[in-house]
Amino acid sequence: MFAVVFRILLRAAFTLLLLTACVFFGLHMTGDPARIMLGNAADEVALEAFRAQWGLNLPLWQQFLVYLEKFVSLDMGTSYMTGQPVRDVFLDALGPTLSLMIPTAVVTLLIGIPSGVCAALHRNTLLDRSLMVMSVFGYAVPNFFMGVLLLLVFSIQLGWLPSYGNATVWHYIMPIITMATSEAAIFSRYARSAMIDALRLPCVRAARMRGLPERRIIWLHALPNAMLSILTILGFFLGTLVAGAVITENVFSWPGVGKLLARHSRRADDRAGHGRLARHRKPSHGPSRTRRQPAPSQGRQLMTTRPALAIAAGIILAVFFTAGLLAPVLAPYDLEAMDLTARLLMPFESAAHILGTDELGRDIFSRLLYSIRMSFVLAVVGTLLGAVIGTLLGFLARFGGIVDDAVNCGIDFTASLPFIILALTIIAFLGTDVTVIIVIMAVYGWDRYARLTRNLSRSAYTEGYACVLEGLGLPTVSIALRHILPNIASALVVNMTLNFPGMILLETSLSFLGVGVQPPMSSLGTMLGFGRDYLTTAWWIAVIPGLVIVVSTLSMSILGDWVQQKLEPAAR
Repeated sequence: MFAVVFRILLRAAFTLLLLTACVFFGLHMTGDPARIMLGNAADEVALEAFRAQWGLNLPLWQQFLVYLEKFVSLDMGTSYMTGQPVRDVFLDALGPTLSLMIPTAVVTLLIGIPSGVCAALHRNTLLDRSLMVMSVFGYAVPNFFMGVLLLLVFSIQLGWLPSYGNATVWHYIMPIITMATSEAAIFSRYARSAMIDALRLPCVRAARMRGLPERRIIWLHALPNAMLSILTILGFFLGTLVAGAVITENVFSWPGVGKLLARHSRRADDRAGHGRLARHRKPSHGPSRTRRQPAPSQGRQLMTTRPALAIAAGIILAVFFTAGLLAPVLAPYDLEAMDLTARLLMPFESAAHILGTDELGRDIFSRLLYSIRMSFVLAVVGTLLGAVIGTLLGFLARFGGIVDDAVNCGIDFTASLPFIILALTIIAFLGTDVTVIIVIMAVYGWDRYARLTRNLSRSAYTEGYACVLEGLGLPTVSIALRHILPNIASALVVNMTLNFPGMILLETSLSFLGVGVQPPMSSLGTMLGFGRDYLTTAWWIAVIPGLVIVVSTLSMSILGDWVQQKLEPAAR
């Protein structure tokens, strides 16, 4: 037992050390930190003084050792930007974040688990279908759009709740609802699945054969076993809470760690000369479910997707894809074409602007088409790159050794860190170029492909056919590409369909935060983030792209579930 625990701790320490080194040296390879912080206009004297002040004139290996020493001693150093101790700034922001995360966790568990259990106990009834439909919609609505809708309805239109800050109890209502909605939806689906499995256990069947009351069977036998399965996702839940805090705090101007992280990421990007935000843009609000959690539809299918629903979802996606690709042809106006005489027109108020205009007189319909094009292209490219990278690493990891250990370390690191945090860190150093966004999206989800490919390729050798081919003298590369890959292709396709909605949400979340796609280009997240500042005067600027995000992610989730049913019949 001690040896096993020691091995696990040693692997965790090695993983942390390896990835810390990769991040440290990788970030230093992006450029001179002094030049990045002071800008290209700084002279050499100022640069040398900055390097001497922060120890950047030391050899790189010495800087790394100093970094490790401070890391072990919990010394976070001093902020380059503010000159304040990072630990003090972090601790000041940690309190508001925890005050938001703890009640959100309680609300999530109190809603998600009972609703999932109730759905399982009334399986295939109207109650079951209603609860699962609500969970699907809860998962499909991004946190940042949910927050915008709540602000629009309860703060601006009705005036019932305050829109920002954390001064009173009333300030907590909308942020908690925003975070808990999606999290409760996920827990509901997992709880339903776990309870259905628990009701099939031999101990439950034996209790029924003994004639025990059904209520006693549920409380004493089924529910405890279901809770054991539910407890396995609590680790992921913590990560999603952190990611949700980054998003929600920016939406409601909550003075926590999430808002601090997003603000400093933008500031660092601006200092590096990459901040190309338009003068009228105030990117101060936050994103969605770019969180590191297992997709609720992965693994065993929870509900059967009807073919008609899948066809409808496919048609919607086809329309979006076509409209995006043909945006230069279909758009009646250029992306940045302004008409100050037609400012803030409501939808259908003018035949020339069927979806209205923004405060600069730009046509919402035209900008929507170009934004769909950008968001969908980035999502497709990110999905394909992530699949290629993950599949390749999965094949390499099959052979074991140091490559397998390195891939497993990367998987552990990616799964344990809320991805939005990693993305903001990369952007703070590399800037907000579209290429950087594509790299971030390629990194997102690679671990799922790698883990899947590694396990399935090993199964191919376990089953024997790959060993036979190897014995016949076929090259390893040929076996992998011509025999193993076709056999696992269906599982990879399923994973791609389930990963695509996350890609859209990731891109729109970063753009909503102001660190994704930058003007003059536009994406769905860019439009929503820009429109958030005009909710009181022009709600359609934010609501219309938000609805497109919800419909597209919901449609892709439904289509992904249907593809999973067809390609993996055993999963139903």
